[in-house]
Amino acid sequence: MLSRKEALEILNLPEDASIYDVERRYTLISKSLRGKDDEETFKRIDQVTMAYDILTGRYEPPAPVDPKMEKEVFGKKRKDWKNIWDYGKVPFFITLAVVILIVVIIYQVATNEPIDFQLSAFGRFYKRGEVLDEKDYKLMDVIREQNPDLKHPIITLNYIGKEGDQQVVDPQAEVGAMVKRMLMAAGAEKVDIALLDKDQYDSLVKEGLFLPMDDLYNKLSEEKPELFTTYAIKPCYYTVSAELLPEGEGGQEHIYALDLSEKQLLNSLDMVGREQYLALVYHSENRSKSQEILEKLLLSIDSWYDPTLGLMEAEPKVTPTLMPSSTNP
Repeated sequence: MLSRKEALEILNLPEDASIYDVERRYTLISKSLRGKDDEETFKRIDQVTMAYDILTGRYEPPAPVDPKMEKEVFGKKRKDWKNIWDYGKVPFFITLAVVILIVVIIYQVATNEPIDFQLSAFGRFYKRGEVLDEKDYKLMDVIREQNPDLKHPIITLNYIGKEGDQQVVDPQAEVGAMVKRMLMAAGAEKVDIALLDKDQYDSLVKEGLFLPMDDLYNKLSEEKPELFTTYAIKPCYYTVSAELLPEGEGGQEHIYALDLSEKQLLNSLDMVGREQYLALVYHSENRSKSQEILEKLLLSIDSWYDPTLGLMEAEPKVTPTLMPSSTNP
């Protein structure tokens, strides 16, 4: 471990340097090293970071060397690739988001077939083995049958998360899913209904991304009360900060999702997941139609729910067949 004197020398600071001086010098050096990927730069970054941590009281002893991180891949050690990722992931995410948005716009213009409804799943969801693409999902069949006026509905499926400590999908696929989630949250991708696991719901509801579902819940309770008894659907209450919503819309408790997790109801429609939260997205361009689609789907549950399919195990012995990170219409 470096002494305070050695740490100050690395940052080229006098012995009486203040915390402000340390913060300012660290920021300047970090900016000067950004974008460089040679061995000397990585060594310099390690030195500067250690000196900064020591001077600001953040230093923790290094973890034992992981032999796996010392292995070379494409001419660099894995730990070096990790450093490149840590310093370059923010501009990478931004660039990837812009590229995806441009591709979506080009596709819609080229095909002249605008999407008129989109349901997107985010979180730990799987597909059944016989399903090849979104046109084969039973959920899509039900939506099309109940809403013949829809010309071009789509489903996108985006796996985010881990099974215990296991990485389930390729990291690049998960990055793509996270970018699509970011686009939805920003309103750049017009999702109408979101299917989420608990982690994704808990994160997104705080951002004011969902529409209140109190009226829909009351209507469903009157027309089919067994949805909330026999089928064990639960309303999810939350109070969104008034600062996140237009004037007069925030600061009150509302229902922002319906939880179908207890019986994993959507397993019957090839959307397999332990946690299943359905929410109406704030940025939807046709809110009334989205609510109508969800209402029809739940009111018709007797016709599509199949309890013989069972529940997903808490710890699956075999990794299930993965959903694609997204599907083409």
